[in-house]
Amino acid sequence: MNLIHVGLGKTGSTSLQNTLSSEFCEKRGKVFNDPKIINLLRKSARFGFQPDQIRSLHERLQNNKNIISLERLTNWNPREWETQADNNLEIFGRNTHILITARETNEYLRSIYQQLIQKNLIIEPQKFFLNASEYELVKNIVNKYQLNIFDVDSYNLKKLHDIYKERFSKVTLIHMRDTVVFFSNYFNYDKNEINFFKNLYENSKHANSSYSDFAMRLTFIRAKILKLFGVRVPNLYDKQNDEILNYIKKKNDKKELQIKFIRSIKNHLAWRNLMQNGVSRFITKKYKLPSDCYLNESLAELNDKYLEGFRL
Repeated sequence: MNLIHVGLGKTGSTSLQNTLSSEFCEKRGKVFNDPKIINLLRKSARFGFQPDQIRSLHERLQNNKNIISLERLTNWNPREWETQADNNLEIFGRNTHILITARETNEYLRSIYQQLIQKNLIIEPQKFFLNASEYELVKNIVNKYQLNIFDVDSYNLKKLHDIYKERFSKVTLIHMRDTVVFFSNYFNYDKNEINFFKNLYENSKHANSSYSDFAMRLTFIRAKILKLFGVRVPNLYDKQNDEILNYIKKKNDKKELQIKFIRSIKNHLAWRNLMQNGVSRFITKKYKLPSDCYLNESLAELNDKYLEGFRL
């Protein structure tokens, strides 16, 4: 049975991917993140699937020895969870083991907001986090392919769990802190292998880390200064939209498009690298969401209690 780790994002997925890409999977007769499968899945997120791509995916998945870890398979927008789960069912089939990793709700919300800022999509948290009614009022005037608003009332872990249990034969929900325990059990590691795996995973834990409070402040100040001069900071969604537009219009061949896309994000990555690996490593105070930000504390409490029931 294939094991598909669908997310959630910001729950140590990058660290897990860095760890599992080692010799562990190969020794157990598993294929981790088959490059052709990952490439097709990433393309589908931007351009949709063509029939021949679906066939190719099914052929590569039919050995039932794959482990896939790709956080976008859940969808960052909880309003799209069911649609994404239906897509996953079409791709992977019912006889699949789905792994969902989660964390405390308020920590997760803080983290996805920071991820937004790290993509240079600068928006106030009070305008990003909305209740269900507010979301309904604006959902049709924002780009649904961008996570620039978030319906906090829809972020329900039990609902997410149920969505996947209705579609797949085996679904496991774990806290991100139990990732090592889960895979130790999954691979039936001995004590030495568990320690080795744990060390690799923990040494990768800073991958894709969030900005510190000071780095967040610097990023906001930078955006305000540029705005005074009529300059908007390009964000990664701009680059993705350009890539999609060029793909649809077929103005660029594949190689030229890749070169243009890579060149266009260099400035973004330079700032992000400075904030992430420079400023945030030396000034480490964590960023906190403002108190007037809508977080639906009662739902957060229910989510955390539900997740706690699945600790390993």
